[in-house]
Amino acid sequence: MALGQRIKALRKERGMTQRKMVMDCGFHMTQVARMERGDPITLKTLLRVAEVFGIPPNELIAGLGEVHELEHAEPVNAPVRKTNELKLAKGAKASKR
Repeated sequence: MALGQRIKALRKERGMTQRKMVMDCGFHMTQVARMERGDPITLKTLLRVAEVFGIPPNELIAGLGEVHELEHAEPVNAPVRKTNELKLAKGAKASKR
């Protein structure tokens, strides 16, 4: 589950509307909508969300970004680009062999 989905689920579990989060918790309506949509949020906002829901911040983000067995994707076989040119270290000179 993504952070935005988790925030939305917690809000609904607590019987809160987005408007209630705005009125009672000091968020802006677009901020709440963006959080739930999955837009990036600041650490300060993350801490405030955890405080509003009465949970530790680590519980709010626990498990995010973990790859589970069902989420493994097949490897992508990207074409390999071959070149005869080697990049030299800055300041190095190429020999004329």
